[in-house]
Amino acid sequence: MSGWIKLHRKLLAWEWYSKPVVKSVFIHSLLRANHKDGKWQGKEIKRGSFISSIDKLSTELGHSRQEIRTALKHLKSTNELTTVGNTQHTVFIVINYENYQAETSDLTNEQPTANQRLTTNKNDKNDNNEKKNTLPELKAQAK
Repeated sequence: MSGWIKLHRKLLAWEWYSKPVVKSVFIHSLLRANHKDGKWQGKEIKRGSFISSIDKLSTELGHSRQEIRTALKHLKSTNELTTVGNTQHTVFIVINYENYQAETSDLTNEQPTANQRLTTNKNDKNDNNEKKNTLPELKAQAK
């Protein structure tokens, strides 16, 4: 997998933030969720969903199966996550995925401007330093 996800600072005020296992399962779900619709073994897996199991999540996150089940129960109770499963696999669905990972180009539009500002400021500072360093030499040569 490659790419990145958005993680808003408002997560700090989220009701489950102080529960490490719940937070871990939710952030892991955001990381694992499809960023676009896809197929898996002939089944459509929508954006914001992923295939896994409690055992696999337990292995990936290093929490017990019971801790994962409890975290999922909490996330389902507050409509953060839901599951659709059978005996072979489970589809985990991040409810309101668009609220967490809406596609925008804010970063793309702002990043070049911010980088240009930083570069310009650094170059200006370097130019000023060079002028300061050569000024004593010029004064010495004038004498």
